[in-house]
Amino acid sequence: MGISHLAEEEYTTLSGGELQLVLLARALCQNSDILILDEPAAHLDIRHTHRIMNLLFRFSSEKGKSVVISTHDFNHPLQFEDMGANVKMALMDHGKLSGVSSPKSLLSPNSLEQMYQVKSRIVKVSDSPERHFIATWSE
Repeated sequence: MGISHLAEEEYTTLSGGELQLVLLARALCQNSDILILDEPAAHLDIRHTHRIMNLLFRFSSEKGKSVVISTHDFNHPLQFEDMGANVKMALMDHGKLSGVSSPKSLLSPNSLEQMYQVKSRIVKVSDSPERHFIATWSE
């Protein structure tokens, strides 16, 4: 994970991002069949977020493990889907399940506008083989 420099650090001196990386490393070392994570990219910069998402994808695809993620960033499930993972996404609306499907199917402009009162569109990155992100805006 590239965090060996933190091995001798006191837990209370770690930044939020460093702590997040340490906790994720601890979870991965357990080698469980199912990894359940709540906001695994919280407190991480863009570089570390991409690194963690790639690591979780490899953990799932190479080791045959299941990864369940709770996230507020809809780009995470889109990234996994683009990487070839078999992704199922569930949307919650006011504590109730509002839909389960693939991210590209579920993240429709209509569903996000109803739930969050924002306009949205899934955008394909033009110079990439298969990369998408969700763009949102409000009026």
